[in-house]
Amino acid sequence: IWMVFLFLIGAALDILGLSLIAPYVSLIINPDLIKDGFFLTLLSSTFKNPTSNQLLVIIGILILIIFMIKVLFTMLINWSILKFSYGKGAQIRTSLMSVYQNLSYSEFLSRNSSEYIHAIQILSSQFSQFLMPIVFRFISEGVVALTIILFLAWLDMELLAVVLILVLGFIFFYDQIF
Repeated sequence: IWMVFLFLIGAALDILGLSLIAPYVSLIINPDLIKDGFFLTLLSSTFKNPTSNQLLVIIGILILIIFMIKVLFTMLINWSILKFSYGKGAQIRTSLMSVYQNLSYSEFLSRNSSEYIHAIQILSSQFSQFLMPIVFRFISEGVVALTIILFLAWLDMELLAVVLILVLGFIFFYDQIF
């Protein structure tokens, strides 16, 4: 559960970074937009009515800071995923050893010892080092994608429809080529 909480924080950072890009591009295209929009008005009042060039620098620095924080947070998420996965792998190996040691002697001899070693070393490692991190990263990326889709739906349904059509079209095109 705490990892899903980390995934949600990462998704919120993504949304924050993405939401700063639109005012930045709008300000580049039309510098007279300083007076329009809540975010630009808030920045203008916070920084004592800066010029459009100063506002561009401020928003650019904010975008860089947020994306640097996002990168550091993504590293924390990856570290958490690996720590959790390797910890579960150690628990699985310990449980397998305990079960094997508690088998009766005749039951223990009924299987080849290489099967026990294979289960303890290979199978538990494959599960904890390959499958678990992939599943957690998939969940993490799914939470981010779902959050972005919900944000776009809240912001503008037409924009969401255009983005989904473009992305699905690209996926279909890519699939047909490869």
